[in-house]
Amino acid sequence: MQILALAIAGGATAGAALGEDAKAKEPFKGVSREEYSQRFPLTEGDSDAQKVISDCLALWPSHPFKNPKDRSFRTFAPTVNIIGLGGEIKDDVVTSYPQIILVKPSINVLTKTRFQLLNPNGWYCLRVNINVLSKNAIDLHCQAHIADSVAGFAVMGSHKDGTGRGVTVLGKSFVNKVGC
Repeated sequence: MQILALAIAGGATAGAALGEDAKAKEPFKGVSREEYSQRFPLTEGDSDAQKVISDCLALWPSHPFKNPKDRSFRTFAPTVNIIGLGGEIKDDVVTSYPQIILVKPSINVLTKTRFQLLNPNGWYCLRVNINVLSKNAIDLHCQAHIADSVAGFAVMGSHKDGTGRGVTVLGKSFVNKVGC
């Protein structure tokens, strides 16, 4: 089993996937911490969530969350997708500061799931993904960071491009870099 965090950096601006303003190729302005916290509930989490966040932070050699006061995070609820039915995760809100986003467990059976993690200042912490006879695509902004809090394994399946985490049985997981 391999413990892996994917951190992608670069000087790109928003791509077409990020909206109409992307055509102007202007630097990211994003919403402030105050605006973001008004739109989305931020939390310090319970002890389980704090452990998950700590596990993800440990995988990033350098992160801007050294001060525990800066570790409030947004949470995406768990998703279940079976035979094409269920919810997908889309985070297209751009922040003007680094923001931790906890993505709770995703269970996918006989389906194709797409996560759109498009905040260039997002530090995405995946709780765990379970894929059985499924394809899991993660659209990740080139400047965003992603890690999974648990070691993963694949049984007759594959993890590609930095997704060597979670559980995949007869399926495939991969990351598409967007906004480069």
